[in-house]
Amino acid sequence: MRPILQAWLTAAVLLIPSLRAAPEGPTAAGEPQPARAEPPTVPVVRFALGKTIVRGKVVGEDDQMLRVEGLDGSVIGYSKDTVRDIERAPMPAAQYHEMVGDYFLERASLAQGTPDDFVRARRAYQKSLSLRPTPEVTDKLAQVAGEREEWQREALRRKELEEAQARIELVKLQKETLEKELALQRETLAAVQEQARTLAQAQRRMDELARAVAFIQAQNRELQLKLRDMEDDISSKWGRISIYLKNVQVDRDGR
Repeated sequence: MRPILQAWLTAAVLLIPSLRAAPEGPTAAGEPQPARAEPPTVPVVRFALGKTIVRGKVVGEDDQMLRVEGLDGSVIGYSKDTVRDIERAPMPAAQYHEMVGDYFLERASLAQGTPDDFVRARRAYQKSLSLRPTPEVTDKLAQVAGEREEWQREALRRKELEEAQARIELVKLQKETLEKELALQRETLAAVQEQARTLAQAQRRMDELARAVAFIQAQNRELQLKLRDMEDDISSKWGRISIYLKNVQVDRDGR
């Protein structure tokens, strides 16, 4: 909070009691002044529940149950049979709201603090100031504004850091994915190259086989030609023998 604004706020809240206490018009001499209203109080209770000390504002009570509102605003009902060492002490409302503001301001300063804690602290201090303006509470209200700004800056820094870390993790993941893809591609290329070598060897063998088949076919054709020539020679020779035999005469005795 800026110093000028804080000074105006302090002056304004300090004027509230005097404005409330000022009479609406002049009073006659000797006329008794009206009695000032007592400041409001809050019924605060403190008791032991096992090993835990519970403290808060009483919001309801009967013969069996005691309903207490904690500083965080939560209301819990306690059986009177389970509590011990009950202490009751009415507390000025201004002091109680200041205590609530202290609770939320302290919680907001922790790592798990949220913007809502600053809002609730500011509201509690504002209630306290409306009931009893004090410089201490005014300073705490200014502290809330300053710490909230610092919290927002820190939250922004944490967000930027988380985003940077997320980007780094994304780059690392992309790098790992790329390396895996490259490794897979290398394996695929090696397999393809091995298949290409196998196919080349098979092709060479097929070419050699084709040449061998062509050679055998050529030899077969040459052999067939030789066989035809031999058949022609044989046919021509046997044909002359047949003609010669037709001219041979055989007598009855076989001579």
